[in-house]
Amino acid sequence: LLDVLLALLLVATLPLHLLLVKHRGGLLANILSVLAGRKTWVGYAGSEDIALPPLRPGVLSPLDGLPLRPGDAATVQRLNLLYAQNYRVEQDIEIVLKGYRELGKTGG
Repeated sequence: LLDVLLALLLVATLPLHLLLVKHRGGLLANILSVLAGRKTWVGYAGSEDIALPPLRPGVLSPLDGLPLRPGDAATVQRLNLLYAQNYRVEQDIEIVLKGYRELGKTGG
């Protein structure tokens, strides 16, 4: 539900976001992908770990909510696990706000 509501909000205020978000063309493509159910705004950080609950590919990841990026795969997997175990809608909103300028990035 958060994905759809956020996508509709972005569409309704698109001209503003086109001025503020990097990769403007990617923003529109991501909005359409989220509305079509092919992507989610926040997904796992590049993990194909089968132990995690399934999610569509994310535009952002829990890493986008951090001030520093971990360099090793084990830490990224642990962050994905913590994200899945402690999921809250508020956490997704926080990640989207912190990674706002990156909402146009492509490639998950």
